[in-house]
Amino acid sequence: MADDPRFERIAESNVYETREAESVGWSGYVLTSGTPPASITFEDSLSRYGGSYVFCTQRPPVLDSDPDGFAAALAAYLQPVNNRAAVWLQQASVADGEPLSDLFGPFARFGFAFGPTIDNRFELRSDLNVRIGKNVVFFVLQQTSLRIETDADG
Repeated sequence: MADDPRFERIAESNVYETREAESVGWSGYVLTSGTPPASITFEDSLSRYGGSYVFCTQRPPVLDSDPDGFAAALAAYLQPVNNRAAVWLQQASVADGEPLSDLFGPFARFGFAFGPTIDNRFELRSDLNVRIGKNVVFFVLQQTSLRIETDADG
């Protein structure tokens, strides 16, 4: 369906981003294998392709100059995780000369791994424990189900 929300490819890279008018912050998707299509629906990003999700308060400027470098830095960051993941960047940019790896914080505080179950659903493979301010800790536990609903009534 043409109206389904989707990730749009950035240049000729394996990096995608949402371009939804209502979006707050930045949402990206990095395809880790296969031939990159021009766009990927949200539903297909989870069920059909093997990529990972990346979120930030603003669009990382490096995507204008080096989206492939961004994808490589994410792949290196996620290599020890050995699963698909959802990651929040700890910052949107790095100073000139600093490595892109500085965009990423400690995985246990900035992301979670996920993968398919035997019945083709998706669940978290790691816990996410995030301190929000001084008085709030947000927990999402391993084995929590993950799904995408694009229907507004979902």
